[in-house]
Amino acid sequence: MFYKGVDKSSVHGARLQQSHSLSDPESGREDSSDPCTPPYPFASGDSLLALTKKYNMTIAQIVYENEIHFGYSDKEIHQKIVKIWGVMDDCIRTGRKTMIPAMDFLSCYAIAVNEVNASGGRIVTSPTNGAAGIIPAVLKYIIEFVSDDPDKAIETFLLTAAAVGMLFKRGSTISAAEGGCQAEVGVACSMASAGFAACMGADPETVLQAAEIGIAVKAVTAAQLAMASDNVYSVTLDEAIEAMRLTAVDMSVKYKETSLSGLASLFMIVAQLLSNFKQKSLYGFRMSTLVGWVGGDAFKTIYFFAQNNPLQFKVCAIFQLSIDFAITAQRVYYGAATPATVLEEEDDLEQALALAEE
Repeated sequence: MFYKGVDKSSVHGARLQQSHSLSDPESGREDSSDPCTPPYPFASGDSLLALTKKYNMTIAQIVYENEIHFGYSDKEIHQKIVKIWGVMDDCIRTGRKTMIPAMDFLSCYAIAVNEVNASGGRIVTSPTNGAAGIIPAVLKYIIEFVSDDPDKAIETFLLTAAAVGMLFKRGSTISAAEGGCQAEVGVACSMASAGFAACMGADPETVLQAAEIGIAVKAVTAAQLAMASDNVYSVTLDEAIEAMRLTAVDMSVKYKETSLSGLASLFMIVAQLLSNFKQKSLYGFRMSTLVGWVGGDAFKTIYFFAQNNPLQFKVCAIFQLSIDFAITAQRVYYGAATPATVLEEEDDLEQALALAEE
């Protein structure tokens, strides 16, 4: 529906006609007179790396020059990048009304963006709505705690992350319906890893290595791990992208975005537990049940919350599981959030259970 509403007359002609068959960067720079081909085309991590070496440019500079080719001025590119970051930053400030106890800033920023997304607010699809919290969180972390030049960091980060996103979009998928969560959260993490490494001054090889590591682990850790290495690695970014594509092909559809299995299948179990145990200890929950879900500090938080706010506790349990449940309980107890429905009478609980069972 969104794309149907786009005014095609406002889109540069080269964008409308751009071919997916990109040439080999080793053959030299393309003829700039062809509006359909950017001056620095790349279709894989290897070709992108070859361009950076051949023209002595960073990944961000290559993406920047390609944007110039499509008719944007320096001012327009800067304004668009700043606008993208402005929406991301607004999400963080809107979603983070109060500090969540015991959570670090990165997680806090990411959850804030996801809350804005869940409430129907304005976000940046980076690369999708479901994974929209990762890239803003890492960029916010860089601006607040790392960079001395925020404007430069924003441009370098987003341009570099965009290049990695292009590689995944071309070589595999960014759709959870096609590739599962690895295609959304994994790609976002990979993009953020590359952007973080670029802002830290890493060379193109290290940036792509960070992106390759990031498809499997957290973004900041991936960038730091890549920068601590000697640029000798066995798995390339292109190989990681291909592995993700093959995994998506082999994956059963019920484990993707269709909510036919996984935690989605446990929803009825939660409602049944509430119904069976509602007359037992802690207004409906046995401690053995809670211990089976979580442990350590998370369990202590839930236990304390359940004793002091039993009715709100039961509402949280209907809609949350595992550590998500612990975070929800923690946020409600400390006043950082309130469930959509606050139960004050047992009759309300019965209605909630009936809706859950339906």
